[in-house]
Order: sequence, then structure tokens, then C-alpha cells
Amino acid sequence: MNETYDVLIAGAGAAGLTAAAYCAKAGLSTLVCERAEKVGGLVGTFTHEGFSFDAGIRAFEDSGVITPLLRSLGLPIEFAKNPVTVGIGNRSVRLSGEESLAEYADLYKSFFPQEAGAIDAIISEVVKVMRYMDVLY
Repeated sequence: MNETYDVLIAGAGAAGLTAAAYCAKAGLSTLVCERAEKVGGLVGTFTHEGFSFDAGIRAFEDSGVITPLLRSLGLPIEFAKNPVTVGIGNRSVRLSGEESLAEYADLYKSFFPQEAGAIDAIISEVVKVMRYMDVLY
């Protein structure tokens, strides 16, 4: 074990492990210290009486952060698609990507026709963010 390191990272949660991966990729000798028995921080699961539960944050992979991060580290990964269904009243729309946003906007406009312009403006911003973040659906 080395006596000295270029970088010392306290905590092996998502942020610590990400920082360590970037440091190692840059050629820096890196030591990650974690006080818990398992790495992952809030990204993990625990089991109780035969059932598995999320230990913390949810929908992490859909945040638009994971895919670009893994690509930049040269790590290939495939995610199972996880579409979201949004409902108002007795109607719902399954969001499966940018193409379903028009149907989503129409759903809102059917309940709030006086806000059609504002709804279109919001959807336009959502599209910009989705394209920027490379969100998975």
C-alpha cells in the first residue's frame, strides 16, 4: 500500500466514487476512504425479512447525469427503459421520450385551455433540457 497519494477522497458514495474514477482516469494515485461496510452511500439497497428496499435516492439513472458520466469514463452500460406515466383526472400519458411530449402538452391543454401558450413554452424548455441532459426514458 502506498504511503502517499495524489488525492484522498472521504466517502465512497456516488460523488466520491465518481471523483475517484475521474482522478484515476487522469493518472492520479487515489485513495478512497469509507466508514461504512459497503460503498455506494445513498445509492444502494438493503434487505429485511427477504424483501429488498431502496436505501436512498430513486430514479438516479433517469436524471440525465449517469449516461454522460459513464460515457466520459469509457464505461459501456445498458439501462432498461423506465417510462413514466402521468395522469390528470381519468386520462394519462406514457412519457417515452421527446415525441410523447406533444401528447403530454395536449393533456394539460385539455384541462387548462386558457394556458395553452404557457404550456407550450414549458414543454419547449423541457425539450431543451432533455436534449442537453440526454435523459433516458
